[in-house]
Amino acid sequence: MQSKGAFVLAERKGYSPEKIETLRVRRNMLYRTYLRTQPLVIVGVEETLRTLSAEYTMGIVTTSTREHFDIIHEKSGLRDFFDFFITVDDVSRCKPDPEPYEKAVERAGATREKCLAVGDSRRGLASALAAGLRCIVVPSKEPRP
Repeated sequence: MQSKGAFVLAERKGYSPEKIETLRVRRNMLYRTYLRTQPLVIVGVEETLRTLSAEYTMGIVTTSTREHFDIIHEKSGLRDFFDFFITVDDVSRCKPDPEPYEKAVERAGATREKCLAVGDSRRGLASALAAGLRCIVVPSKEPRP
């Protein structure tokens, strides 16, 4: 079963478009605050990325907006390990559609056979597999906002 998100559920329950937009604005404000105030880098990630980036072309494919992605990485120190970033703002269809990973393959300048997607969600797995990529899923124990 694929999650459609809280705002689709709110619409189905009869919330007006205006109320849904008010809720979306409030959610985004709270999320920006969370991103700016919480530690977001998992222990050991920096060392792993340093090792991998010396050998491989790497990118991030995320369902985050560019704004939220930039906030997350203002202080993370991880941007330099990656060659490119694809956010939800860079695609017309987001995960689980294959478009984000198809764009990543193109940006990496590689073939699908040479790429490996590493993700932490069912949507990401579905997207990567639909794009014809091998995929490793690393479940996160961190709560999702």
